[in-house]
Amino acid sequence: MIPNTKAKIIPIAIGYLTAGAIYFLIFSLSVYLYNYDLSP
Repeated sequence: MIPNTKAKIIPIAIGYLTAGAIYFLIFSLSVYLYNYDLSP
């Protein structure tokens, strides 16, 4: 039961980490571009 549960949890955790990293990169990039456009 434990190996089966671990095999299901690991891909889900990797998916959440990957999605979180992508959202963080998009957010930081948008903030950087927004500040760059406002700079004189």
